[in-house]
Amino acid sequence: MSDESAPPLAPDVAAFLAASRRSILVTLRPDGSPSAHPMTALCAAGRLAYNTYRKSAKARNAERDPRTCSLVLAGYDGSLERALVYKGTARILDPASLELTSPASARPAGAPESGVPSRAVARLREGKRVLLGVDPDEVVMLDRGSEG
Repeated sequence: MSDESAPPLAPDVAAFLAASRRSILVTLRPDGSPSAHPMTALCAAGRLAYNTYRKSAKARNAERDPRTCSLVLAGYDGSLERALVYKGTARILDPASLELTSPASARPAGAPESGVPSRAVARLREGKRVLLGVDPDEVVMLDRGSEG
């Protein structure tokens, strides 16, 4: 499978993913039971993506069974007014085909500063880490303000 961009996301979904990083990635264990992983979400090549160690349980789970579900949460202030449920098919993305940078502007407002992004990019280039891309199958925006 090539690493070309996924089909375009709806504008509201793309904007939400650009501004939100807190996420819970759910993968399936070998016995089929779910495993939840608190993660920092990225948007890479038009899809939700996660930077993780190649040998991590979540990467191994997704390579064996690519069905995943993620809950992406807005902000770091504890507010749960908006969230995104992102069900999809995971695959390892080729980092050589993606622009790998770690600009300070990529850090969401309220997130702690650290040197983690630059170390993660270096480990991606070394092959110790991978980008786990998730092509969308179903995306649902949850907005507490619009519930009746």
